[in-house]
Amino acid sequence: NLNLHKLYYYYTWEDRSKLHKLCSYFLKSINLVADLIGINPNITFIQLPPTPVLYIVALYCKVSGSKYVADCHNAMLYSSKGFKWPLTKRLLRKADAILVHNEDVQNHVRQNNFSILFVFLYRAFYPIPANRETICIGK
Repeated sequence: NLNLHKLYYYYTWEDRSKLHKLCSYFLKSINLVADLIGINPNITFIQLPPTPVLYIVALYCKVSGSKYVADCHNAMLYSSKGFKWPLTKRLLRKADAILVHNEDVQNHVRQNNFSILFVFLYRAFYPIPANRETICIGK
């Protein structure tokens, strides 16, 4: 038993306006903090964006001593609402691993010198070691 918990927060009203979206992020943040404290995970996987999740989980992991893995999608790196938030690069560098899903995001992550990178391409798993050479496993 891996004891996995999938947390996904969505409110049917959140897409009505920007104010509704802002309110939903506030409520989601409260729910996330409560769930992290209640579950007390050893490792937390987060899907980015939205960036506020990164702040919450990074702080939780610093206090609790647990680890976090950032699953970065294109919007995280290319939108003004993602990668450009204060401390985002620093918090991503502190992640225990970064997951990306295409070569564009892989190149962006490499350019920013993040330490651990796992790339999911073509249904294969490519770990990128510290020397940044691509190794293909299970292609």
